Amino acid sequence: MKKPSLAAIGPPLTTIGTEEYMDRLTTYDGDNNPEYIGLAQPGSLTTESVWQIRKIGYTGGNPVSARFANGNAEFDKIWDDRSSYSY
Repeated sequence: MKKPSLAAIGPPLTTIGTEEYMDRLTTYDGDNNPEYIGLAQPGSLTTESVWQIRKIGYTGGNPVSARFANGNAEFDKIWDDRSSYSY
């Protein structure tokens, strides 16, 4: 079964340029669903505050929410601290 597009549950991720030229990191929950998605300029360290982070919420395996870290789409978060932000 094909998973629904994340675009269907919220506005598209803000990008710097195009996604083809961005680093993208994704973590997955126990059911292989994307849990956190992070975007930053290529070569960015996961300890730098240059990431845009979005947390995806699921119900019954379907995406139902997509929230930005600390409620904004700024590229000022640290990927390694993704679980400590408010969503």
